[in-house]
Amino acid sequence: MQSENKMFDDFVKMVNGFAGTMAGMGREAESSAREKFREWVGGQDFVGRDEFEAVKAMAAAARDENEILKARIAALEAKTAGPTAGSTVIDLNLPSRQAVDESHARLCAAGYANSVEPWDTFFGARYAIICDQDGHRVGLKSPQDPSRSYPLQ
Repeated sequence: MQSENKMFDDFVKMVNGFAGTMAGMGREAESSAREKFREWVGGQDFVGRDEFEAVKAMAAAARDENEILKARIAALEAKTAGPTAGSTVIDLNLPSRQAVDESHARLCAAGYANSVEPWDTFFGARYAIICDQDGHRVGLKSPQDPSRSYPLQ
């Protein structure tokens, strides 16, 4: 048997209304917090995954190209570091063939780089080339001896 107590019914309605109001406030607070978080994240200028992968691929390609260019630079520096074919040679005329051999041996022993070992040229002179510390080529040449000349082949 139910009793009709007006005060009890009003209290239940009030609590029920209060619960509905609190649930609505919770949903409103959650919605507002989500919106604020979206605004904050949007203002942080984050990149998407596809943009990140594109930049990552570009960086890898740049690293590979950098390694290739480093190798090319090293090869070019190696070519130009020392004497090169066709570069200028300053000749020193020495008094004899023996002086060429002795001077070459003495200069190499003193630390100068050997570029061309002493040899007999087709025009009859003894000739050698050394390089100084700056890479300049210096030729050591004896006088020509026609009896030692030979035709080019």
